[in-house]
Amino acid sequence: MTGAERKIVTASVGGLVYVLSALFAQIAGWPVLWYLPVARGWALAPHPPTGVLGMDLYGRYLLAGVLGAVAAGVTWAATGRMAKSDAKDAAAPVPAVFWVALLVFAGVSLTFIILLATRSLTPPPLPDWYVPR
Repeated sequence: MTGAERKIVTASVGGLVYVLSALFAQIAGWPVLWYLPVARGWALAPHPPTGVLGMDLYGRYLLAGVLGAVAAGVTWAATGRMAKSDAKDAAAPVPAVFWVALLVFAGVSLTFIILLATRSLTPPPLPDWYVPR
């Protein structure tokens, strides 16, 4: 495996794990960090605490980023033993894992679009102390 192939495989596997872990965290209800803007705090849970406004985007992508980086690091270490030489990588073919990762990314993106488009949000009731201006 040449150096260019190693980089493509590493980036593809890392991206694949990133996208799939973000999707599975959404579908399977994995515990993620929730930012609670009204309470100005954070919570680690599959769903926000009841009656509290929460945003899961930051925690979901933090989880996906960490898992993707770990997968890329493991792939980089594993493919290092397969590297044959440091010859010039002028015309290295694109490995099949890149095309698989690209197709999975497209499928997961479409799934996210469908999930977000069909999601109906129920806002929590306003607190008793709130007075509109």
